[in-house]
This record gives sequence, C-alpha cells and structure tokens, in this order.
Amino acid sequence: MEQPLISFCMSTYKRPDLLTAQLKGLLRQTYPHFEIVISDNDTDRSGQAAAAAVADPRVRYFSNETNLGMVASFNASVQRSKGAFIVMITDDDPAYPHMLEDLVTLMNDHPGFGVYGGCGDWLIENEFAAQTLALPVGVTSHLLGTMEENTVRTIPGKDFANAYLDGFFSGTFLLWSCLMVERSVMLQIKGMPDYGSELLTDHAFVIAAGSRQGMVFINKTMGGQVVHGNNFGYDIFRLEQKYIHTPQWFYNYLEGQLNGLESWENLKPKIWNFSGRSWVEYSLQIARAMKTPAQKKAFKKLLNKGFFNKNIRKWKYKFYIKYRYPGLFKLLLSLKKH
Repeated sequence: MEQPLISFCMSTYKRPDLLTAQLKGLLRQTYPHFEIVISDNDTDRSGQAAAAAVADPRVRYFSNETNLGMVASFNASVQRSKGAFIVMITDDDPAYPHMLEDLVTLMNDHPGFGVYGGCGDWLIENEFAAQTLALPVGVTSHLLGTMEENTVRTIPGKDFANAYLDGFFSGTFLLWSCLMVERSVMLQIKGMPDYGSELLTDHAFVIAAGSRQGMVFINKTMGGQVVHGNNFGYDIFRLEQKYIHTPQWFYNYLEGQLNGLESWENLKPKIWNFSGRSWVEYSLQIARAMKTPAQKKAFKKLLNKGFFNKNIRKWKYKFYIKYRYPGLFKLLLSLKKH
C-alpha cells in the first residue's frame, strides 16, 4: 500500500458489530489515500475478525497486550499510524463519504495550517437519548447559523483559543472525528488529552490542536456522533471521581498547553467560564437520564461535589434554573441578548 496521507486512528473494545459497520462506512470515502489504524483494548481480540473481514489493506489491526483504557488506546493508534494527518475516530461515529475529499481540498487551498475541519451532526437513535439531550430522534444538524453553508474561515493559532472560548463555534458541534490534524501538531500536544478523565477531552483536544498552527473551518457537515444512551459518558456512577474532578483537570491541561501564549492571562477566566457552561450542559444530559428517585438523589450528591470547585460554582444555579424551569431560562436568555 502506498504511503497514506491521512490516518483514521481508532480505539475499540468488545464491539465487533459496531466496528464492522464503521469500517465499511469509512471505506466508502471518496478520497482513497488513507489508512485505518485500530487499537483493540480487548485482549481476546474480538475486533480482529471484523478487521480481517473487510479485506482491505488500508485497515491495520493491533491488539493491545492489556486494556490500556480509552485515552491510551487512542494514542497507541496514533503512534502506530503513518499518515501526515490524523483523524481521531471512535468505532461507532460515522465520517460522511465526502469528508476526506473536502478536508484535503481545504488543505490544498489553505496550506500551512495544523487543523482542517467542519461540523458534526447529532445522530440520536432512540427516545431515551433524545430526552437526555432535549432533541428529537434522528439527525440534528449543527451548521453555524452565523454564516452561509460552505463558508470557509481561517483562524491563526494565536487567536484560536480565544475564538473557541468566546463561542465562535458555540452554534456548531466541532466533533474531533470531523477534523484532520497535522502529525507534528499531534506530537506537540501528545495526542488525545490524558489528564485522568475522558470527559471534556473533545474540547481540550480541539483547543490545544487549533492553538498550534491554527485551523481552517468550513461550515459543512463532515460526520456525526451517534447517541444511543449507552455512550461512555452516561455511566456516571462508575465515572464519579472523574466527573467531580474534570473541571480542574481540564483547566490544568489547557494551562500546560497554552500558558506560553501572550494572551494566557486573558484566557484563564475564559477557560473556567467555558468549563462551567460545558459542565451545565453535560450535567443536564445526565440529570435527564436519571430514572429513579434513588438515582436522582445519588446524582445530586455528585453534582454538589462537582460544583464545589469555586471556579465554576456560579454555574450551579444556572444548572438548576435550566433543569427545573427551562421556559424561564429561555426567557432570561432572550432578555440578556436584548
């Protein structure tokens, strides 16, 4: 096989049916010069047959000797990859067939940037998942409403963190599997953020990567995230320590990535505000998933511990208003905008 320009870097664990469907989907890319690198956390190699069955030399399968955990397994796939650009992708979130062709076009039109990407859809599979997100079942597009579809924006690295934290992308879903990142940038940021929790790593990854050599963004959907209610983040009681500490760890990671920027002092309060807003949205999703009084009571204890962090404490009240009085929250938000 010729040297691939792009590597899809994936981690999987005991989901061979999902892996099979994902591989078949990725191999429909209209741009052919890519590889798919799979790191299997299952020491019984449950993903090996799925990888072999597609019978395509662009699919490269590796079994980890032990279960490395999700973050380390993703980063192992990066280490095993050969492409000049990396796309981090799960074993169930699809990339649309045109994605790589569009991103390579962006790269050719705007060379020298570290990240090229577009929008991601929510792909909501059932009523339970829809309830937790307060969205309908099916596809919810997240094109930016502030610009025309297919509009391209270039953001220099020195300006990227401010743009992201100030909400430039707040109207869209900047899913990491809808971005390709230049290999040297991946090496500089050491791959997927490994700060002790998988929560908020998507935001941390995009901010860190975009702040190196900037990003070229097109207002076009490139793929999506499947939400079925069994996603990793819903398992809140197994993740409780990660849930409690993630806002602080998220800040610490970005401090290590961004403290050399001239704008660092200006960025510090923005990171905490972004973390607080994100924590409200994630906590709302989990709160809506709680089915029994006992679950709700247990989650409330976790919520209070998470918001004990003084840097995001003020956002606790916004959580309760939005959770208990969504109509009032929308009214207050509209009044604030005017």
